[in-house]
Parts: sequence; structure tokens; C-alpha cells
Amino acid sequence: MTVEMKYIKYVCSVCGAEDTDKKFPEEVGYAPAINCWKCHAGRGVEVADMISGRRGMFPQFPTVN
Repeated sequence: MTVEMKYIKYVCSVCGAEDTDKKFPEEVGYAPAINCWKCHAGRGVEVADMISGRRGMFPQFPTVN
């Protein structure tokens, strides 16, 4: 049995590092911001502050025209 995984790409707003989150098809939602593994942007900061200050890694979604 093959499971089609979902992938969400994250890019750091500070250093540009990339990361990918893998989810099962039945999982819903995603993290709005995560800590950067390379420069540690967002570490020790609340998620709301990460978003408002654009510190950390943020999901990249394809642009729909």
C-alpha cells in the first residue's frame, strides 16, 4: 500500500535556509512559523511575535493565478 505524503516547504526570512515538513494525507493544518535550524531565528520567541516580526521559517505555498 502506497501513501501519498504531503510536503510543506519552509524558508527562513533571515538567512534563506530551507526545510520541508512531511505530513500524512489525513493530517490537517500546518505550523504558521518554525524556528530556523541554521541561524536559529525565532528561537525563544512566541509564534505571534515570530509572525509579526518575520523571524523564523515560514511556509511557502505555490502562487495560484
